[in-house]
Amino acid sequence: TLDGGETQDVDFTYETDDDDIGELEVEISTGDDSASDTVTVEEPDDPADFQVEDFDAPETVVAGDEVDVSATINNVGDLTDTQDVEFLVNDTVEDTAEGVDLDGGDAQEVEFTYETDGDDVPDIDVAISTDDDTVTETVAVEEPEEAFFDVTIDEIDDVVTAGDEITGEAVVENTGDEEET
Repeated sequence: TLDGGETQDVDFTYETDDDDIGELEVEISTGDDSASDTVTVEEPDDPADFQVEDFDAPETVVAGDEVDVSATINNVGDLTDTQDVEFLVNDTVEDTAEGVDLDGGDAQEVEFTYETDGDDVPDIDVAISTDDDTVTETVAVEEPEEAFFDVTIDEIDDVVTAGDEITGEAVVENTGDEEET
């Protein structure tokens, strides 16, 4: 109720949806008069979407070697977000890059390392995972080659007199993967 000559501010709301995208005519009316105006309703920003790209892992390693993996985490959405990025080996979380914060369209590289052992033969699945995406690669894990000692004589006395010492120099190389004495 308003007295003659009195005014009152009135608040109103209208929740838009996808059907309203574009130009929307808004009208407020009383029994005696109405007023209208045009509002432009834009498409909403795409939510943050952390995609795993450029995943890099070796094809093959020897048991006991490290597996170094890396990837680029790219926020292909419009909005800023913070997510943890997990590194998994055979579906078990081995490491986490906590609090990766990316604006829309930004990217960040992540790197992880896993040390293999004999239980990982013949292969492991390594993955990098965000809330939105997971990329997995299989890495072959080979048994280490047994130690094999290759011997090469570099220098030796060609001629000695009986009773003298023979002196020389040799190189011994373990061409296998396992340590042995």
